[in-house]
Amino acid sequence: ETRVFRTARAPPPALRAAPKVVSAGGGSVWQVEWAPGKAAALPKGDRLEYLVELEEREQWLRKYQGSCLSCTLSGLRAGKTYRVRVSAVRLSRLGESGAEEETVGPSSPSLPFSSAAETEEETQLPMVVSPLSL
Repeated sequence: ETRVFRTARAPPPALRAAPKVVSAGGGSVWQVEWAPGKAAALPKGDRLEYLVELEEREQWLRKYQGSCLSCTLSGLRAGKTYRVRVSAVRLSRLGESGAEEETVGPSSPSLPFSSAAETEEETQLPMVVSPLSL
């Protein structure tokens, strides 16, 4: 009797630095950039992609997956605070079928950012008046 065992593939290394987020036009479009992962640590034939997730309403939503080191997030609401994180994804070929298995690594530190408010009134901070101590 022949038994076949399959072991889980190791995830790619974590991205150590938080991504960089830059406004790309108004408050609703943002460019996310990150440093590359260590593809050299992957076995021959495997490749590395990146997964960008945005936290909305306490849920992490997939916004991009691919090999580029940046992506654009659009349609963000003005005056709202978001969090973004990036994970490396290891893609491995399975046997002769050519199917790919996806293994997601640990995410980078998440980065909070606020989209710009549309009016000056929304960006003003409330005035705080406190008595001076003598």
